[in-house]
Amino acid sequence: MYKYYFVDCIIALIFLVNTACTLPTILPTDSVITGSLPALIQDRIQMPSGNALSSLEQEEKRSHDVKPEAVPQETVSYLKSLIEILKAVYCTSASQDGEWKCAYCQKQTTLLLHFHSSISNGFTGIVTRDDSKKTFYLLFAGTKSVQNVVTDLQYVPLPYPPVGQGTKIHKGMYDSYITKQKTIQIAMLDEMSRYPEYQVVVMGHSLGAGIATIAAFDLYQRNKFLNGNNLHLVTAGDPAIGNREFSYYAAGTNIDIIRLTQKNDIVSGTSDTLKLTGFVHIGKEYWIQDAKSILVCPSKFETPNCIKSTTSNPLRLTTAFSDHLIYFDQRISQCTIDESLGVP
Repeated sequence: MYKYYFVDCIIALIFLVNTACTLPTILPTDSVITGSLPALIQDRIQMPSGNALSSLEQEEKRSHDVKPEAVPQETVSYLKSLIEILKAVYCTSASQDGEWKCAYCQKQTTLLLHFHSSISNGFTGIVTRDDSKKTFYLLFAGTKSVQNVVTDLQYVPLPYPPVGQGTKIHKGMYDSYITKQKTIQIAMLDEMSRYPEYQVVVMGHSLGAGIATIAAFDLYQRNKFLNGNNLHLVTAGDPAIGNREFSYYAAGTNIDIIRLTQKNDIVSGTSDTLKLTGFVHIGKEYWIQDAKSILVCPSKFETPNCIKSTTSNPLRLTTAFSDHLIYFDQRISQCTIDESLGVP
């Protein structure tokens, strides 16, 4: 099982350091948010039990037999549009004086909040509102500094504080998120109270995908306006951040989770390495083959037949790094927005 464990660890470390040196540095000044952290909603921090848990366990077992299916072009276009929206978080000028400099941002969104966590484990994110689609976007950037590398590598299982009951998550990412938890929660609750009919999409890439996952469930647990019908989590190039029990909790919330993986991505494809921690991926996996072709493994749980099917192939290393950074033939960390894609 651990045949490629040490190779993956070394490669991932080299990748993270290289990524930290090549992604743009974003150092916005935080918006000032005041108020109290919303309380947890008790019925949203309970593990599934009884028949509900048994059903999820059976679904998890069936996930091992799930086969990839081609998705229609309209789905490809939709997923491509999500990546275009996510790229806005990398615009270094996007959060200066509330002005947007990318084409998509100027036309369709209002910047509501930008935040940057502490230097020791920093991450960057923004909150925007798109009135044309009646949607809020909470976006998290990926690894961009040596401090982020430290956070990425803190693969220490932490009992998941809100839920417990055997659930464990990535300590480094959880501790990092907590530094801006209050800012994010208060801002989102305030906006949702004004626009309760709006959808909420939480997205992140790489390290940002892990932070986005934690943030999405935290929003669900504290915000009465959010539920499995209007809260959506989209990850790109995500590391596994929780154990099997956490995956049962996540699936039990019925939150729409889209997991975007890319060809031979070294980060998304190293789950066998993470078996030492018991961590697994969550969400329905959409495995990008090229700019026009995507396969889906239709399950709420991690399957061995999409990107995991490449982990035993040494040739995956030839594109493992670029596949983490380039989505639909464009570098995900570039601010420039391709207007020809026609983001809906």
